[in-house]
Amino acid sequence: MRMLTARVSVLAVMLSAATGVVAAPTWDELDADRRAALRPLEETWDELDDARRDDVLEGLKRWQALDEAGRAQARERFDRWQALSDDDRSELRRQFDTYRELDETRQRELRELYERYREMPSERRRELRDEFERDGDRSRNGGDRKGGGAGGRDRGGDGGRDGGGRGSGCGRDLGCGGGGRGSGGGGGGRGGGRR
Repeated sequence: MRMLTARVSVLAVMLSAATGVVAAPTWDELDADRRAALRPLEETWDELDDARRDDVLEGLKRWQALDEAGRAQARERFDRWQALSDDDRSELRRQFDTYRELDETRQRELRELYERYREMPSERRRELRDEFERDGDRSRNGGDRKGGGAGGRDRGGDGGRDGGGRGSGCGRDLGCGGGGRGSGGGGGGRGGGRR
């Protein structure tokens, strides 16, 4: 019986090591460079759960790998994020979660559509955004939906009459079927722009 107990104990230790279950480092276990970079978190670091500490360390690793232009871009994005209202941040998180739930094919399609949108002249992008905003205002106010809005007949998603949406850059010029608001939004529909 003792032999069986010893074997089970050894097996449990081996399994935990094999699955990589390792606690994230405490503040005192961080090297000097990491502590310097994470100084604002010194007081709360050990209160964070392991998953959160791992996320922060992964983010630090990515930050340190960026060149100065990449860091400037990251700072700008962070400043824009900080300027958002709590409701806007919640909406963006929801949209991102929706995007992550899509299959890889649909994610790739949305990324390609967004790239097409980014390659458009700025004036055309502005026209599409304005059109989307007008359509969204009409949908929210119970006006002319023209097949869009949440549950539009065959355009899919909640991205207005062209099935496109903010973030996905999807509009009649792109021929997508319901990107919805944000990078992953509503989805669905039969496809493309005006019929």
